[in-house]
Amino acid sequence: MDREEQLRTLARLQDALEQTKAVHQSAKEAFDRATELHNDLGAMHPDGSLQQAVRVCAYTQRAFAKALMEYNRYILDNLPGYGSHGTK
Repeated sequence: MDREEQLRTLARLQDALEQTKAVHQSAKEAFDRATELHNDLGAMHPDGSLQQAVRVCAYTQRAFAKALMEYNRYILDNLPGYGSHGTK
């Protein structure tokens, strides 16, 4: 893999990382709002927004973690000066 292709791949992975981070941040904000609503309505209220917010937040956290692992793994495995190629 030539240097130009490595940089394109790295840019693609970095873009995916930034996008998943932004989506997860939005999901965390929605979770905070749902928690406030849940507290205002009371624990026995049948509103499902908190459960949905928990699911979405967990999903986006997994997506962000996966993107971060892929980005880090690419750097460690493919770029000179990192990982098995040495430390930087």
